[in-house]
Amino acid sequence: MVQEIIEFMDKLPAAILARGQRLKAGIHFLVNIDAEQQISLDLKEHQWQYIHAKASSAAEGWEKLAERQENAWMVDANKGLDAPSKAIHSAQLFAVAFKRENYLGGKKYLANQQKEKSQIFDRFGSYFEKAASFLTEAEQQEFSAESKAFQALFAPAEDLRGGYPFVFLLETALRQRQEKYELLSADLAELEGALKTAKKEEKAALANKVKDLKLKLQVVEPLAESDYICFYLNVEQSKFEQAHRAYLDQKLFNSDSYNRQKASAKDEKDVYGSNNFYNGYDGKKPFLLHRTAYFKLPYRIHLKEAHALDQFQKLLMGKEAFTNRKLVPNPLPLFIYEEELQAESLALFAEDGSIESYAELLKGLVKRQKNKDKSLTNFYLLFFARTKDGLFVHELDYVERFNYFLEEDGKSWIVSDLLQRDTRPIQLVNRFELQEKLLPILFDQRFFRTSFFFETPDKIAADRAALIAKYQQALYDFIYKSKAIAFQQAEFKSLCLSAIQLDLKDRVEEWKLVQKLNILFSLYDKFNPNQSVKTTTMANQLQAYQEQLDNMLNSEDYKEEIPLEAMLFAAGQLAAYLESKSQAAGHKYQRLEAYLQQQKMSGLQAVVSERFARYKHQNFTKKFERLAALLLTYPNEHKIKAGQPLFLAGFFAKNRLFSSAAD
Repeated sequence: MVQEIIEFMDKLPAAILARGQRLKAGIHFLVNIDAEQQISLDLKEHQWQYIHAKASSAAEGWEKLAERQENAWMVDANKGLDAPSKAIHSAQLFAVAFKRENYLGGKKYLANQQKEKSQIFDRFGSYFEKAASFLTEAEQQEFSAESKAFQALFAPAEDLRGGYPFVFLLETALRQRQEKYELLSADLAELEGALKTAKKEEKAALANKVKDLKLKLQVVEPLAESDYICFYLNVEQSKFEQAHRAYLDQKLFNSDSYNRQKASAKDEKDVYGSNNFYNGYDGKKPFLLHRTAYFKLPYRIHLKEAHALDQFQKLLMGKEAFTNRKLVPNPLPLFIYEEELQAESLALFAEDGSIESYAELLKGLVKRQKNKDKSLTNFYLLFFARTKDGLFVHELDYVERFNYFLEEDGKSWIVSDLLQRDTRPIQLVNRFELQEKLLPILFDQRFFRTSFFFETPDKIAADRAALIAKYQQALYDFIYKSKAIAFQQAEFKSLCLSAIQLDLKDRVEEWKLVQKLNILFSLYDKFNPNQSVKTTTMANQLQAYQEQLDNMLNSEDYKEEIPLEAMLFAAGQLAAYLESKSQAAGHKYQRLEAYLQQQKMSGLQAVVSERFARYKHQNFTKKFERLAALLLTYPNEHKIKAGQPLFLAGFFAKNRLFSSAAD
């Protein structure tokens, strides 16, 4: 799988990764160096800007700063250059980045001062020494002049009476921002005062001015404790990247203890080591170590591959600057043996930054497919989560063939109004419409989010959450991997009936139950992957039972054989008619429980007799009398529990016992 990821990254257009470059909240400086290798303390000589955590845009030039930030950061906190304090988060010779909380007057600065611990000012020297240690002697020599000038910013200066030059630059910028902040705050207070006393026709315009002023104020407000303070030296981009890559070359592996070179290697970068991508190193965990293996590591990867995996992780975690759109869909398909499909998927990423979902990507690929069945083949499907702790992989699975469309005999799946209750039909053209249109109904949710397939929602009733948890993996496999065997008739029927039982318990609106029953009877036979020709389906059987019921109701002396299933549907109709006569307190569904608890026909007949005796003072139609006679004389030894869906269908379908004005 590692090889497939590396091939994917090799072909990934650079523009896609570039979309994910975004400045961290805080103040960023790009400091220039003059011809004499000196850095001016005049702020006008340098580029700088502030980015608010909730910013929706940035000033011109932010892309260059973002590119510098991208090539300045540590791999993770454990591989930073400021251990054990971990306050400096940059990791290269031409950059320094830390949070406001560690600067003068910051929360952590004051805490360190109280506990007499070292401050970042005391550790800049060791930081630069560690950053330089990753460079070769030739690189150190090449970077010497620029590096010396940049380091001087972070060392006490005689002409500043022992102060730090970077502090002078930073405080100058902060002072300018504070002056603007005070002016804008005064303007805002004046506008808000005017808004309170303004006439109705003036308020809208004033409110817009207040809104615009608040956005301007946001740009100059005081730094938050979590905001970053970042300095980057404006050397050639190639040098800047080279200084950072020297750090990455040694820190992208789990541990440098197991780095190896082939005997024939001529380049010192031709190194193999322990994979750091989604892979922990167990060297300090004796209970996880192999005790009988003759090898220290099961395998190593090349340094070039380590860089590709690092970029892949950034790709998965990345979001577009100021839009928060994800760079790639989740789950993400990685095609193998299918160079054309892989190229087309990458082209879709590059061409259309709006593709955010797996469904949208596959829709685009299917449109480009030339094969008759429009199927997609041979890909790994990676489902992951972006968490506050980093990347979490839920599942990685191989998909041999993906059938996008839901078709039978060239026709899309349809949920019909089989119960004849004037519900709208639901057309299902492709697999993803099951998630979009069907699952919200079955699980009684407004939306069924993709994350629900692996993370059960916590803000819904426990029994609904348990139902999702029971079927989430099977549904994910059926929809996202096109695995027909993962979710078949038994699972589909069980899900529908469980959802109906919960609806009855929760006493939801009747139309929701009608929807679920229509879904069950319309689609049940679609979930049988082994039956190619379906002459008899649950849907047309239900229609046949409705027709037979009409014949039973309109015949004075009905003699034809009545299948048990037809009689159960008829019994549901009769029960609904009987309960319509009730004037007793209690919910309709509560009275339905007595019917559903019966295991045999004899029990059902007894409940009908009891209800009839209770309501006998009411008026009953001739159709009711005919049907009641047929039901009560029906052989009573039949087991009826398995036919409960038909009874429910009869109970909630359009009731034929009311259908004739003559009655």
